Amino acid sequence: MTCLGQGYNRVTKQSCFTTRTVSVAVRYTDMNTNTHNINKKGIVILGIAVLGILMMAVPVRTALTAPTVTLAASVQDQSCQGGDFVNVTLTASLNPPQRNVRYTWDFNNDGIFDTAPSTNPTVTHAYLDETNQTAVVKVTKGTRSATDSVTFATLDCR
Repeated sequence: MTCLGQGYNRVTKQSCFTTRTVSVAVRYTDMNTNTHNINKKGIVILGIAVLGILMMAVPVRTALTAPTVTLAASVQDQSCQGGDFVNVTLTASLNPPQRNVRYTWDFNNDGIFDTAPSTNPTVTHAYLDETNQTAVVKVTKGTRSATDSVTFATLDCR
């Protein structure tokens, strides 16, 4: 077989790539801090290691691959109190659910959070009736945080 450089010989219909057998060792730590060692044999074609049918994803959590979590604020309930006041129950949910998170609420969207951090995502606050309101929830886990808001009209308590 005569080949000029790397490639495919159209006359003989044979590969002209240079190959050699190699051994590859991979050591990684998964998300549960377990260490794994993998040793595979394969071939190198044009400097690219081909490890047979070794097709695997190594789960390594980084800032770019951390799972996406969605925060949603909502009104759970409203009830008239004597006079012109409405008790509004607000809640937040995370999808997927998370552990070790803290919720704080800003009841009037003024940028000042009105509650202390709590593991309970549900709060109740008294608003004037017949008003439009926006409440903001902030969820914090370690040094990471996210916010969401909910805009609603309070009941007419006449």
